[in-house]
Amino acid sequence: MKHKALSSEHFLNCHVRWEKFRNRDLTRGEQTSKWNETQCESCAYYVPLVGKFSEDYGACTNGISPFDGRIMFEHDGCGEHSLSDHFLQFSISYKNGDP
Repeated sequence: MKHKALSSEHFLNCHVRWEKFRNRDLTRGEQTSKWNETQCESCAYYVPLVGKFSEDYGACTNGISPFDGRIMFEHDGCGEHSLSDHFLQFSISYKNGDP
């Protein structure tokens, strides 16, 4: 079986296709401060994808979320957000200048 490396073009095409599945419209500048606190990237149930996709996308694994089992953009979110202890530890370390 041959393995194929995915191109940047493939990643960009996926990004454009997947925009229509977002829960929040991030293009209209209507984000609220609450959105910043409930982004997928800080949710305990958000599992980042690998490779180029890991920077922007992950899978929702929260069984009570309407997005369970779906690919989510890191800045999207839903009403079932649960803040991750790992994200809190990273945020505190980053603010303190720790690597």
